[in-house]
This record gives sequence, C-alpha cells and structure tokens, in this order.
Amino acid sequence: MQQVSYFFIIGAQRSGTTRLYYLLDKHPEISMAKPLRPEPKFFLQNSENINAENYLNTYHQVRNGSIKAYGEKSTSYYEKPEVAGRIARYFPDAKIIMSLRNPIDRAISNYFFTLQHGLETRTLQEVFIKKIPKPSISANISVSPFDYLQRGNYAKHLPAYIEKFGSERIKILIFDNFIQNPQKDLNDVFDFLKIKQQKIKIPVLSEGQNASKKEQVISQEVIDTLRAYYSTEIKQLEDLIKMDLSIWK
Repeated sequence: MQQVSYFFIIGAQRSGTTRLYYLLDKHPEISMAKPLRPEPKFFLQNSENINAENYLNTYHQVRNGSIKAYGEKSTSYYEKPEVAGRIARYFPDAKIIMSLRNPIDRAISNYFFTLQHGLETRTLQEVFIKKIPKPSISANISVSPFDYLQRGNYAKHLPAYIEKFGSERIKILIFDNFIQNPQKDLNDVFDFLKIKQQKIKIPVLSEGQNASKKEQVISQEVIDTLRAYYSTEIKQLEDLIKMDLSIWK
C-alpha cells in the first residue's frame, strides 16, 4: 500500500496561507482539504466526533493512488495549543507548516480585514493607541477577530507544536520571502513533504486578491507602538526557530 503523508497549515492569519493553499493544490500529488471556505477547523472540536476516518471522509473525499500528501489549511489552529495534541493523536506522523509575517504588518492587515467584514468599528488609533474596548458581536466565531496583537505573538504559540511534532516536522515560511519568490518556497515545501518538485504556474497577485481596502492613514505613532510591542517577541522568535528575521527590522 502506498505510503501517504498528512500536513496542516496552521497559520498565521493574513500571512499568505490562502495563496499557499491554492498553489499547493495545483501539485498532482497533493490534495488540499475541500472546501477552502469555511476552513475545516476540524480539530478545534473536542468531542467524540473527532477521528481520522471521519476527518478524511469529510474533507478528503477524493483519495486515489496518485495522491501522496493530504493537506489542510486552518489558520485558527496555531492560536489553540490543545489542537497540537489533537492532531498528533490521530495523525502522529503529520507535518506542520506555518507562514510567518512581520507581526506589525500582520496586525494592521488583520485590522483592515476585520473592518472590511463589518465587525470592527474603531479606528487604528482607537485600537492600538487609545485601546478603546472592542465592539460586541453576535456572530459565533471560533477565535476573536479582534486579537490583532496576540495573534502575532508567534513565539508563544509555536512551542505547543514543537513539543508534539519536533522542529524537524515543522516548516516555517517567511511571508515576505514567499511573496517575492513563491516557487523557491514551494520547492522547499515539496522537499519537506517528500514529493517531487513541480513547476507551478503562479498567477500575479492582484491588489484585490484576499486583500483589505485601506481607507485610513496608518500613522507613524501606530507603527512605533506596534514596533515597541513586538521588539522582544521577534527576538524570542529568532531564538526559537533559529532564523534571522532582520528582514522585519
């Protein structure tokens, strides 16, 4: 029987994961969980419904001999440390992929994304400088859409996954590099998944593709506040993942 592998793109939100999903799904030996939206978020559950067969029958209905790697993208996963244990329980040999973006840019992008979807009513200044309380929402959402700051604390979220899967089974992509040279990072991911490298036709990233319209001026005060907040975090992350993140500085 052909050996297949399973991998999970766990985040981060607003860090190119949707683009990564589409590009990986073009590889003939990779099957990405369908549908993309809403994201599966299967392992956010804590119930008897969680088991490997249920998961595969729900999100990977097409299973044939040409597929060597089955993947999922759910960007809420990295915010929930208990998810690492749930994935490891049912897919103990799984591999983890995480795309990391400069947390300052990620926080601002996250803000505009939430604003665009009608959930955010505050200005940038009110969120990051004045710290006005977040608006109330009635929608049932798996993670808070307003966690702009803590969602960029990657060094606090990753240890749960390192503990369960080990650093050798976690692939870290840097968003800035991925956007500039996606084929190089795709080749690295193919090697990581132990499947043959494939030249992928990469569409031009249009301004409107999974982007949020920015109608406010991003003040230097907001940038400086976020830079101060994340300065220690970035150094901790460098030490944790053994990568030079000077591109963010």
